[in-house]
Amino acid sequence: MRHLLMKLVAQAFLPVFFLLWIPNPAAAQTAKAASKAYSLRRMPDGHPDLQGAYDLATLTPVDRPNGANAVYTEEEARKLEAAAARQRERGDQALSAAGLLDLRIGGPSVKPPQPKGVAELSYAGSVKWVESGGADRYRRGLYIHFQRTTPYPQLMNFDAPNANLACTRRERTDTPLQALNLMNDPVFYESAQALAFRVMRESTGAFRDRLTCAFKVTLGREPNAREAERMGKYYDEALHNLQQAPQKVAALFPNRLEGVPQNEAAAWVELSRVLLNLDEFITRE
Repeated sequence: MRHLLMKLVAQAFLPVFFLLWIPNPAAAQTAKAASKAYSLRRMPDGHPDLQGAYDLATLTPVDRPNGANAVYTEEEARKLEAAAARQRERGDQALSAAGLLDLRIGGPSVKPPQPKGVAELSYAGSVKWVESGGADRYRRGLYIHFQRTTPYPQLMNFDAPNANLACTRRERTDTPLQALNLMNDPVFYESAQALAFRVMRESTGAFRDRLTCAFKVTLGREPNAREAERMGKYYDEALHNLQQAPQKVAALFPNRLEGVPQNEAAAWVELSRVLLNLDEFITRE
């Protein structure tokens, strides 16, 4: 009886297996075409040729044209992570644009400037945050000292993971605190001052020439007509306000540049703060 049942089952399923075994020319052709479409160029050593994969940095994956490297551009745009919130590839984002970044590798942790009153929030005021001086002040965010009782605010605002646990996935948030951090944090304020100094030093032309220089340094491109118009209006307003309150000029730009009125340099500090706060500046595409 058992052998009879097995024979009946085999006879029933044999046509199904036969049909599955028969090759499908259309499916094979489709698979071959798909394989050819996603074939990668190879280097002489056999590794994939990644040159140019991220050349179109100002375009989102949806906007990028279909090309040989389209397979490498399917990641969504997102903000830079906490330790890299000031980073662009090899250095901190804002410090690099300002020309302040120290690229030394290794060494002890550093304590860059942070908003006043943060260290006092520790247990009984036990934390003494002595700001690093010299080149240590401008080291990469990777080397920032992490105080568990009073963590560095910029790291927390930009979703730094819990240092006591393994991190399998980074959180991504967009909050008003991030914009306030970029606008008022001592590190970014000093970076804006240095960026204004750099623009004044490297570009001696009219306002539009200097604006183009600032855009290339921070965003890697030239401003369009609408951006240039809006930035020009903001610059004129800042210059007018500083003329009405000259006591603010020295606080914004305490340095002196030969051939550059100090109030104009101070107005460029205000413009630099805007550029360092742009979503395009802090977003990795």
